[in-house]
Amino acid sequence: MNFDRLKEFILIADTGSIREAAKELDLPAATLQARCRTFEKTLGFPLFERRSRGSLPSQESCKAASDYLPDRSRSDVTLTKSGAMLYKNAVQIIKEYETLKEELSSISSLAFASLTIAVADYGLPFYLGPFLDLLNTHYPQMQLDILDGSQYTIAEGLTSGHIDLYFASVPDFYRPEGIARHLISRPQPCVLLPSCHRLASRSSVSVRELARERFILYPETKETCIRDFQLANLKAAKIPYSLYEHHTSPSFYELLVPVQKGIILSPTPILHMPPNTAAVPLTDLKYRADSCLFYHKHSRKPEVTYFVNAFVRFISEE
Repeated sequence: MNFDRLKEFILIADTGSIREAAKELDLPAATLQARCRTFEKTLGFPLFERRSRGSLPSQESCKAASDYLPDRSRSDVTLTKSGAMLYKNAVQIIKEYETLKEELSSISSLAFASLTIAVADYGLPFYLGPFLDLLNTHYPQMQLDILDGSQYTIAEGLTSGHIDLYFASVPDFYRPEGIARHLISRPQPCVLLPSCHRLASRSSVSVRELARERFILYPETKETCIRDFQLANLKAAKIPYSLYEHHTSPSFYELLVPVQKGIILSPTPILHMPPNTAAVPLTDLKYRADSCLFYHKHSRKPEVTYFVNAFVRFISEE
């Protein structure tokens, strides 16, 4: 939606006149009229009932606008029922949009604006890439470092100040002291199987059906949240199983599945599936993994506060 057109719509509704709104915007009335009609075509419904001077608005139009605007009996435009519904939300939308712009603008005023973000594998939320793109478009001077979970745990990285923000999918029992967390989503856990596996074509699988399977654990890194998720669920399932020992990089360990070295319990769906691999939802794991944003409660960097507030608003709006 074009926010400039939305602001013009609000101003026309507030003044009750395209001519008066055009004066405030220092625009020709014909230009504003054309913009308004184009906006209506984009939305697919009329926003205003237009009438000649001296004529009265329809009873339905007056009723639609009465809850949001002063008396418009002498105005040359009146909100339609659809326009009134849009107006009710448009004012709040513009308010939140302006607040977000102010918060993002504040980042650019920082003398040494920088952020270090860590992402545990499977913890990269879908919205992080588009948000960082938006941030960089407006503030290309910001120093941005993105690390994986191999160097610091969530608690160590944030407490030491080496990491400003940490994205990770963690078991619901994970509660590091002194660290704030914001829930992004509760994804559906799944099991990664070779495409030739007996369960690969199923729509869902019970963990009990994985008895006597060989499991590939997430590689040992500083942050152990994914490995903890896997081990806690295997223990809770009380099924016989074996483990495949390996020293594969976190970036490639999923490739062990299609070559039939074992199967993987994944806390989230996989965005980039290895070839000849199937991801089947698991129905009865005891522990789920929440996709979360972590940050230190008492961080002294204003960039952290700005990032958290803006990112939370961004994902809620998206």
